[in-house]
Amino acid sequence: MSITLSGILILLPLIIIFVLIAPIIIGIYVFRDAKRLENGDPLLWAFVAALTPLYIGLFAYVLINSDKKRL
Repeated sequence: MSITLSGILILLPLIIIFVLIAPIIIGIYVFRDAKRLENGDPLLWAFVAALTPLYIGLFAYVLINSDKKRL
């Protein structure tokens, strides 16, 4: 099975979303939420959540802050 140009063109937007756009959105969400909850350093939480592979940082943030009030 060979990868064709049309296959690459179909997969490219998905790769861009999961590799570039999703971490940015996660970072913004975590920064705003950590700032609202006054939970440590919001910038540090945003970097950890956005840059940790496989979204482990996001899961850690949600688990650690699961007892706090959400929007």
